[in-house]
Amino acid sequence: MKKIFAALALIFAGHTLVFAQDVRVVDYTNELAQNLGGRTGLGVEYISYRGFDENSEIPALTVRYWIDDNVSVEAQLGWSSAKTRDVLFLGGKFLAIIKNFKTINIYASAFGGGGYANNKGSYGNEQSEVFKFGAGLGAEWFVVDRLSLSFEGGLEWMFNTNGNIGNSFGIFGDLVNRAGVRFYW
Repeated sequence: MKKIFAALALIFAGHTLVFAQDVRVVDYTNELAQNLGGRTGLGVEYISYRGFDENSEIPALTVRYWIDDNVSVEAQLGWSSAKTRDVLFLGGKFLAIIKNFKTINIYASAFGGGGYANNKGSYGNEQSEVFKFGAGLGAEWFVVDRLSLSFEGGLEWMFNTNGNIGNSFGIFGDLVNRAGVRFYW
């Protein structure tokens, strides 16, 4: 019995060595964050939004297009509907890569946009319009070839008007943090 087991183990080991020569390991991590020119990414990102009296984040659908390997543009559509507030936001972003690693890009961004909020409070509805612009630094990590996670921080300035009060106008400066996930094709 020991001889049969030893013979089978020897045959198995011999076949393993033969098959191991035919297997090639492909390293996909060498160029995940490189060669982005012409690629498009569809994603979800949380963007900051200041309504009439609160600071909050809303989900946004994003489409990012890489013009070349170092520069991209992004369109954003954010929305939220809740018992106390309805929000619609349209925005855009410009990104430029500062440093490119194998799977991570470090980038600078400039962003802006406008939106509308309807705050449904106990004192009646308050409508406000918001225009904002800002700049930040971020990182996009390519987990696999077509899937990335992004994190961004920066400063933004928001101009907020309230239609119910008339000519009231407020300017808010905020630190902004964003996080998102994106699928490329």
